[in-house]
Amino acid sequence: AVVEKRLQLTLAILKPDLLINPFRAKAVKERILDSGFLVVRSRLTKLSWDEASDFYSMHRGRFFYNRLVCSMAKSVMNPLILARHGAIDEWRSMMGSAKVYSSLTQHPGYSRLRLL
Repeated sequence: AVVEKRLQLTLAILKPDLLINPFRAKAVKERILDSGFLVVRSRLTKLSWDEASDFYSMHRGRFFYNRLVCSMAKSVMNPLILARHGAIDEWRSMMGSAKVYSSLTQHPGYSRLRLL
């Protein structure tokens, strides 16, 4: 019997603060490809404040919400649709924890700080 493994899709967003430095942005994209991801779709886009607010609405009321929305609406970002086997788990592993301290201790080679 042939076992078919399907590719899984996940969303990655290269944020405006990363894209202002083309060398860092290129390094992150290379790391994504080197990790076995395929880029299914990529585009540069700019969110309005209202669009960013809607997209991050699950964080409304959190201490970082306004800073997040403002940073996402200030310039272009690059959403990527990535594909590979186990894409969601692998992307989460690469990113590490959203809590910087946890990321540094649990995934020091793949923390958000290293990708930025």
